[in-house]
Amino acid sequence: MILGRGSTDANCPFQCPIYRQNGGDIHYARGDCPVADDLFDRMISIKLNQWYTEEDCERIARAMNRVFATLCTGTSDGTPWI
Repeated sequence: MILGRGSTDANCPFQCPIYRQNGGDIHYARGDCPVADDLFDRMISIKLNQWYTEEDCERIARAMNRVFATLCTGTSDGTPWI
């Protein structure tokens, strides 16, 4: 939604002709969805593919855990996501 890309060929809901003809004007800005903003700020994206072996996946998981252990500080009073 941040990029304003819709899920249909008509780019709905952002440029949906029927919605716009009836006065609709949709936009999303930072702050509209604070929980999503918080998760987005902490998101990590890792590209995977179907050709990874089980060993590849285990190596990736071990590497991720090493990075998290080095860079992240755990807390017992963290706010749950849900």
